[in-house]
Amino acid sequence: MTTQKRKSLLWIGDIGRYTSFSRITQSVVPLLSEDLDITILAPPLNLITDKKWTSPDNKYKIIHVGDSIPSINFTWDQFKSSFNNQCTDISLKMKYALFQAVYTCKEKKIDYIMFVIGIFEAEWFYKIYNSIKSLTPYTKSIVWTPLDYKPTVKVIENIMLCDYIFTMTPVMRDIIKGLIPNNITSRVYSIPHAVSNTLNKENTSRHDSIKFIYELKGVVWNGITQNCKISEKDFEDKLFILNANNFIKRKQFDLTLDSFVKLSLKNPNV
Repeated sequence: MTTQKRKSLLWIGDIGRYTSFSRITQSVVPLLSEDLDITILAPPLNLITDKKWTSPDNKYKIIHVGDSIPSINFTWDQFKSSFNNQCTDISLKMKYALFQAVYTCKEKKIDYIMFVIGIFEAEWFYKIYNSIKSLTPYTKSIVWTPLDYKPTVKVIENIMLCDYIFTMTPVMRDIIKGLIPNNITSRVYSIPHAVSNTLNKENTSRHDSIKFIYELKGVVWNGITQNCKISEKDFEDKLFILNANNFIKRKQFDLTLDSFVKLSLKNPNV
């Protein structure tokens, strides 16, 4: 009886850091590794905060951006010197990462390459990768990226050429599908982002929700536990607005504050 060869995946994304993309990697890759042989092209080791995610005991393999490529005896220093200091270190690392990705796909005959990054980085990576993917014709390409606004065709003109596109919401999935010309065969899917598929079927009472928040001992922010200073009295006859995102510009906290101000002018219990 012959054993069917497991499919392989090269995952290009963050890991071991306090970022949303890192959390995606850390949540999804351990599950995928049950069925796939996974290699992660991760940030340089010195940028990774939680080293447990780069342990050789994990079920996946790690390549760091900047590692040498043994099969062609090529190093990061050689690559960097070929540009005669004409590029920033960050832009060079991005170019070298793509160089590593293609050679990894070629050497290991990778079945799938997945870019788990922001939309602008994904466009940049895929524009170049699309021009050289003939080197690895057996590798299917996937882009997994969040979109917080309705894009134009120009914004996704390169990633629409990949085999699969994953985004975070059904609304954005349908918008992207509508932008892709009929002669392009990209498959577009949405993957629920931090929300259960059954959430709309669950009934949680106000009392149970308040009890849960009240009993919360603390929240973790950048690895440090912060105590929640909320008293039971605070919950009486109040309307709460919760924004549980990271405090970054893309999360648009100004909309939460604006909503709070407008509601509080009409309702003193907000």
